[in-house]
Amino acid sequence: MADRKQLKILKQGVAAWNAWRQENPDAKINLRMMKADKRWKNLRTMEVKRKCLKGVNLRDADIKSANFIFTDLSKADFTKAKAGTSLFGTIVKFLLLAILIIIPVNVFVELLFLIPYSKTEVSSIILLFLGIIHYFLVSDDAIYFILFFVGGGFFLDVSNNIILISFVVLVYLFFVIKYVIHRILHEDPQIASFRNIILSISTKFGTDFRGADLTDAVFDNACLKYSRFDKADLTGTSWRHAQGLQSISCWGTVLFDRDVRELLVYGKGEGQSFKGKNLSGAYLAEADLRNTDLRETDLMQANLCNADITGAKLYGSARENWIIDGIRCDYVYWDEAGKERTPPDRDFRPGEFEELYKQLPTFEYIFEQGFTPLDPLVMDRVVQAINERHNEFKLDLINFDKRGQPHATFTVCHLDFVDTAKEQVNTVYEANRVQPENQEQLMAAFMGLIENQSKSLDIIKQLGGSEMGDTYNISGGQVGAVGKSAIATGNTFQQIINDLSRLHEEMQRTASNPEQQAAAQDVAKAEQAAQQEDEPAMRQHLKNAGQWTLDCAQKIGTDVVTEYLKKMTTGM
Repeated sequence: MADRKQLKILKQGVAAWNAWRQENPDAKINLRMMKADKRWKNLRTMEVKRKCLKGVNLRDADIKSANFIFTDLSKADFTKAKAGTSLFGTIVKFLLLAILIIIPVNVFVELLFLIPYSKTEVSSIILLFLGIIHYFLVSDDAIYFILFFVGGGFFLDVSNNIILISFVVLVYLFFVIKYVIHRILHEDPQIASFRNIILSISTKFGTDFRGADLTDAVFDNACLKYSRFDKADLTGTSWRHAQGLQSISCWGTVLFDRDVRELLVYGKGEGQSFKGKNLSGAYLAEADLRNTDLRETDLMQANLCNADITGAKLYGSARENWIIDGIRCDYVYWDEAGKERTPPDRDFRPGEFEELYKQLPTFEYIFEQGFTPLDPLVMDRVVQAINERHNEFKLDLINFDKRGQPHATFTVCHLDFVDTAKEQVNTVYEANRVQPENQEQLMAAFMGLIENQSKSLDIIKQLGGSEMGDTYNISGGQVGAVGKSAIATGNTFQQIINDLSRLHEEMQRTASNPEQQAAAQDVAKAEQAAQQEDEPAMRQHLKNAGQWTLDCAQKIGTDVVTEYLKKMTTGM
C-alpha cells in the first residue's frame, strides 16, 4: 500500500510534492497501488485539461500497481521508478491462473472417466486435446501428433488413476505455457493474437498509464514490466535504458512496434530499416541513425536533437514540426530509390541541414472581426513592436490567408515562446487595430498613396528616365517586389525564404517520382540562394523547378514565390 504521509503531500499539488522531494532527497518513495485523484484527471472527452501532476518528481519511486488512468503527467520524472505489479497483484494473478487452468483440466479429466467410454477412447480424447494444443502453440509439425498417440497412449492405457493423469496433463501444460511465454517475450509474430491476450491478463494489476498525458515525461532506467500504456500520449517521452518494455501493454502507441521500441530504449538505429513505421513524437535525441532507412516514415513531432542522420533515406517521410536542433548530417538521400546523394558533390556544412530543414514553431492569429487591406500594415508594426520588447522570440510574420476564416501565421524560434508570443500579438494588435469607423477614411488615403506612386512612375518614363522596363520596387512592411523582372529586397527576401522553406517541405512530403524529387531539390537550392540574397541564382533554380512547383506553391498559399513562379513559367 502507498505511504499515507507521502500520498497526503502529493495530493497537496506538484509544487508541494517537489519541494518536499528536494528537502528529503533520500526518502524512499512508496506509492504502491495509489489511485489517481479525480482532480488529476485529464478529461479529454470533456476538453478539460488539469495540470495537477504536471512535472511531478517521482524519481526512484515505487509505483507498482498505481493507477494513473487519464492523468496529466506531462514533463513528469519517472527516472529509475519501479512500476509493474505489486506482490498483491502477483498473488491475485497466480490464483486466477490456477482457477483458469488447474480446475478446468481436472474437471475435464474426471468427466472423461465418468462417461461410459472405453479406456482407449478416453485416452484418444486426452491425446487429441494435448495434440491440438501442441500443434497450435508449440509446433505445427504433424509428426508430433503421431508421437502423442504412440508415446502417450501406452501410459494412458495402463493407468486408471485420475489424479495421476491430471498431474501429467498439468505438467505438460506448464511446460507449454512456459514455452509460449518465451515466444511472447520475443514477440513471435505467429502468436501475435495470443500474445495480446496474455499481455492483457499479465498487466491487469500493473501500473496503469492508459490514456495518460505523458508528453515530455522521462522514464530513463525505469523498470516498467507489466505496466499499461494503451492510448497514452507519448510525444517526446524519453525511454532510454528503460527495462521490461517487452512485457507491457501499449496499444495505440509507438511502443507497440518492437523495432521502434528498441530504438527508443537504446538509441541505436544505424543501418536499420524503419520504412513506413510510426515514429511520430518519438524521442530520438542523440540517436545514431546513420544510413537508416526512414522512407515514408512518420517523423512528425519527433525529437532528433543532436542525432546523427548521415546517409539516411528520407523519401516520402512526414516531418511536420520535427525537432532537429543540433542535428548532425553530412548528406542524405531524398530520392525514392535512396541512391541520389544530397548534396551530390560535397557534405553539408555544420548546421546547414538544420538551417535548410528546420521547422520553426508556428501559431495563427484569427481575424474574428474580418480582414481588411490595412491589417498587413498594422500586423507588420505589431511584429516590430513585440520584437523590440522581446527580441528572444524572433517573432516573424509568415503570411496572411483569407481562405476560410482569415488569419495570419507567425513563427517563433522556440516552442516555449508560442503561448506568450500569441498572447502578445493578440494584445498589441487589439490595441492598434483600425476601428471600423476609421477604416474607410484610412483606406482612401492608402489607395491615394498607391495611385500617386503609379503616376510618379509613369512621369519618370515619359521624361526619359533610366530604362526600368517592368522592374520597380515597393519597400516597407511585407510588400513584395512587382513586375516581370521584379527585384526582391529587404523584408521581401525573408518572406521568400519562409515561403521556399514551406514549399520545399510540402514538395518533399508529396513527391512521388524522381522528377518531382528533382524539383524539390531545385527549390532547396533556390532557398539557399535566397538566404545569400543571390536573386539571379534563386530565379534560375526556380525556373528549373517547373510547373509542379507552381502547383504546390499555389496549393499551400506561398504568395510571393507563387508570383515569381508564374512570371517564369507562364510569362505573366
